[in-house]
Amino acid sequence: MSREIHVRFCEGGGVRVPSATRLIVGVQHHEDALRFREELVRRFQEFGLEMNEHKSRLIRFGRSAEQQHREKGLGKPATFDFFGFTHYCGRSSKGGFAVRRRSVRTRVNRKLRELRGELRRRMHAPVSQHLQWLSSVIDGHCNYYGVPGNLRNLSCFKYELTRAWYRTLRRRSHKKRLNWRRFGQFLGNQLPPVRTVHPYPEERFYAKHSR
Repeated sequence: MSREIHVRFCEGGGVRVPSATRLIVGVQHHEDALRFREELVRRFQEFGLEMNEHKSRLIRFGRSAEQQHREKGLGKPATFDFFGFTHYCGRSSKGGFAVRRRSVRTRVNRKLRELRGELRRRMHAPVSQHLQWLSSVIDGHCNYYGVPGNLRNLSCFKYELTRAWYRTLRRRSHKKRLNWRRFGQFLGNQLPPVRTVHPYPEERFYAKHSR
């Protein structure tokens, strides 16, 4: 906890301290987690800070947690959100345990609402500009969320964005309505495909040390 706290001085006087960055700590034993939590709260109090109890929790997660839940018939272990991803216990392509990630649904839905509003503002811009802008949006989304195992969520994001574009173009003219089939043939298929951009951390490590 040696990270310095950045403060912002307001024009009206006083100091505003922003909320701290989210912190995730992994320990092997439950007793260690309880002890760390107590020490963290005590450390915060020394600096006049406090931990938000409503946003802090202890969960069982990992290979052992999955096995224990399966043996006791408790279902799947809890998930947690971090940096826009929901982390959950899953399986690799070879059937072994793996930490899987998928886009946080509420965050993606909020982004889609913003993009629908932006499409309405750009409604009467040339279609070529629509295509260029939407392509950059999809590429940027993949550059962040394109992790292994998240391809289905990337496809859903592109589909919802494509549908929003289609509805926007239909509102431009009431004389000749654009149908979904023609839209897909001439415009929809020009959008870039979604793709996995980031490899597994192990693959990045081996690629770096194999040179």
